[in-house]
Amino acid sequence: MSNTMYDTLRNVKKGRTDWRVKVRIIREWRGYTITGEPFKGYNLLLLDSKNCRMQAFVPSTMEDRLGKVIQLGNLYKIKTFHVKEYGPQDKYRPVQIERQIIFTTDTKLKEIDENEIFIPKNMFDLFKFADLKNMATQQVYLADVIGIIPKKEKLNNFTNSFGKQQVNIKFKLSDDKSRINVTFRDAFAENFWHAMSEDLEEPLILIIASAKISSWRDQIDVCNYSPTKFYLNYDHHRMQQLRKMLKEPDFTKHKFSTRRKKFKTCTVDEIKKMGVEGIEEEVICKANVKYVDETSNWNYGVCTSCNNVFEIEEGNNICKKCPRTVPHPNRKFNISVVASDATGEIQVLIKDREIRSLLGIDFESIEEKDKNFPKLLKTIQGKDYTFKLRIKEDNINGIDKVYDAIDIFLGFESDVEMVEEQETFTDKEPMTGEPSGSSYHIDQISQFNNM
Repeated sequence: MSNTMYDTLRNVKKGRTDWRVKVRIIREWRGYTITGEPFKGYNLLLLDSKNCRMQAFVPSTMEDRLGKVIQLGNLYKIKTFHVKEYGPQDKYRPVQIERQIIFTTDTKLKEIDENEIFIPKNMFDLFKFADLKNMATQQVYLADVIGIIPKKEKLNNFTNSFGKQQVNIKFKLSDDKSRINVTFRDAFAENFWHAMSEDLEEPLILIIASAKISSWRDQIDVCNYSPTKFYLNYDHHRMQQLRKMLKEPDFTKHKFSTRRKKFKTCTVDEIKKMGVEGIEEEVICKANVKYVDETSNWNYGVCTSCNNVFEIEEGNNICKKCPRTVPHPNRKFNISVVASDATGEIQVLIKDREIRSLLGIDFESIEEKDKNFPKLLKTIQGKDYTFKLRIKEDNINGIDKVYDAIDIFLGFESDVEMVEEQETFTDKEPMTGEPSGSSYHIDQISQFNNM
């Protein structure tokens, strides 16, 4: 059958169901709830001959039938399916296209030979490290990144705030000018650690596909999400470029050196008495959270278009910068607490990233009855914490008595006093968005038809 009778993924749009495409299935994943329960159905990532990638959702009632047909990495003809446009609530999409495919009972799929059409084995939309700052300000897309792992790190076992055992692995990823922080969690971290233990050429070169990008203290953080996949020393032209760059005499000498700084540990009284020399300093403070201020505005909204911050008003969320009504704003935590040690009390603001990391929650964890002030947020009250505080000029001048926490650890940690500073590099130029599928359920679908 002629290739002209088949559609490209980029032309597939809502409004028809008689689409016919030839694609390679390059990835599959399943979404999970905040409690770790899997969503119904799972997701596929499709790639066509025009290098266009699109997400496809497989309803749960079709999983068994599909499992007998689909082999990851193979080529298929797929015809007759629905197309769904993403909405504002569809965050962290694996590819930057505004639609996804939904399989139905009328969908037909058949494997085809590699000689019938040329479609690459894989495809990545690799971001420069310098461009990841913009990605960190939004929650719409995930990103593909590539870099060198300067040093292998160990798998960490820890107990979270709810007493649950978890694992993670933290390491740096380097391009030819800068570094970014990477954190993999849970089973993904274990799989990555085992993969690094194999006999591979070093330094390891890593591609992280569909990574979640955020920032903290003006540094980029990359972590795994449901669609994320890693590729170590993958056969890709950019990997070959980096491997060639590693052979340059000056590369490892300048790129993999770090400096370390010891942060000063201060009592509450010492923090309050700081002079102008303390402006923009970061200090450690070990204190007990005496109480959580329930009267403060504990959350705020962020516009999904321009990332402008505004107050949440039920049924009337308006971004004044756009200006427009934002029906589903990105919501963030903003908790004020009073912490104390033997020398006094201090008011501390714990922001969104720190709350999510400390308690392992997001807004889906908040029950409707707790919308005035969630009970989950009160669980930090009465416990000992190690705070990392940034001292503002207004703190020193007495204008602002609230100190910003830029990190927080349960208990009186000691190892947080030593952290890596920004690396120094040569002057070379640097190297060149939970998907919504799991929210779409068609429970009445009962079978899958082969072509």
